[in-house]
Amino acid sequence: MIDFLSKDWEPLYLQYGKACFVAQNLETTLRMLLVLHRSKKMGQSVSAPIISAINSETRKEAVFALFDRSRSIEYFTPKEERMLKAAIQVRNQLIHEFWPSNILKTCTPEGRAEVIDALGNMANQIREADDVVVSLVDRYLIEHGLSTEILKQFSEVLHEAGDAPEKPAHH
Repeated sequence: MIDFLSKDWEPLYLQYGKACFVAQNLETTLRMLLVLHRSKKMGQSVSAPIISAINSETRKEAVFALFDRSRSIEYFTPKEERMLKAAIQVRNQLIHEFWPSNILKTCTPEGRAEVIDALGNMANQIREADDVVVSLVDRYLIEHGLSTEILKQFSEVLHEAGDAPEKPAHH
């Protein structure tokens, strides 16, 4: 019997966790782009109600739907669109299909190393695409005179209001 909790498996779980974090971050960045655009369109500062509204509207939307919304408000070059679509496909594979198609490989140390490399490659592809969206978010932040510290404060307000699952970590 395989001991899935042995130390041999920790690097695999760590890499999977990192890849999932990057995948979730892409989704969150797309939502933030929508929040910032709505704030600008309404002529208002980013606020907890706007963040909550976007989160409520998009909570059940697939990542491709979030990207389609983002494309309706922002221009992406054909290369950026291809990159983002490919990254979203990789993200979906990671979240929905990764283990069934790779579990047998994890039965050996060599197979686990192969899976760890694959997860790293997936995370890198998703991160590169996320950087495209982050650059648009950064532009809005500058227009709004915002900083990441202010955004942390908004997330704390959402947390206190019960709209955010965890209080953000302070660094």
